[in-house]
Amino acid sequence: MSDVAPVMPMKAPARDFRAWEDVKSAFSPNGDFPSRSMFIMTSLQIAAAVWFWFAMPSAIFPNPVEMWQALTKLWFEDALGHEIITSLVLNFEAMLVAAALSLLLAYATAMPFFRPIVRFICTFRFLGLAGLSLMFMTYTSGAHELKLSILVFSVSAYYITSLGRIIQAIPESEKNYFRTLGMSEWEVVYATVIRGRAAEMWEALRQNAAMGWMMLTTVEGLSKSEGGVGALMLLSQRLRRLSEVFAVQATLQLLGMAQDFGFSWAKYKLFPWADRRSRGGKR
Repeated sequence: MSDVAPVMPMKAPARDFRAWEDVKSAFSPNGDFPSRSMFIMTSLQIAAAVWFWFAMPSAIFPNPVEMWQALTKLWFEDALGHEIITSLVLNFEAMLVAAALSLLLAYATAMPFFRPIVRFICTFRFLGLAGLSLMFMTYTSGAHELKLSILVFSVSAYYITSLGRIIQAIPESEKNYFRTLGMSEWEVVYATVIRGRAAEMWEALRQNAAMGWMMLTTVEGLSKSEGGVGALMLLSQRLRRLSEVFAVQATLQLLGMAQDFGFSWAKYKLFPWADRRSRGGKR
């Protein structure tokens, strides 16, 4: 008979109850909040918001049923889908023109001659469109050019400012490093500004592209000949159809969120090195 005692299987230690610790972490600065608890907390907040939406009727803010009915009417009777396409085309065209002009001016600051000019253009973000709309009407020949020029102006004034800050933040030591490799000054500009900060400039474009959606309804209200969601929403507002107004606003918000996601996805695909650098070089 063996003297060796049989080895009994060890029980797994009971899992600690961390609900209270998670609650404290949720309200602690820089708290270590686990993803599982974050999912639960987010779900509860969404459920509370939906309940509040249904339970708190308002004379101005419609409930979800009224918004859905208004959205259905707008889609099937007022051609909301066609108006969305019209606004998307206008906004996309404005983003392309604004990005091209802003990047060209930002890259031109590599030459000292253009720096005062670009700094002066950055101050245009303080101007209001109420007084500038007359100037745009005078120097444009059609409704499309009018709306496009106002959108380009609105986005470019802020985008150029963001690009200027990115370029100013480039340390001189980084430029000196590429100079030690025997590069010319234009090659240094390409390495540090054009390619070296491409991901940051793309991120700045993502943030400033939201300005286009915010200005879109106002711009389309100046000239309703081409339609668009802005013209449709202003008509609903004039007729006091508030459920239709909020339905269009919710649609615009979803479109903006989809655009924001598209920018983030494109950044990961176009500049994968920037994603690895932001995570400390880990894949």
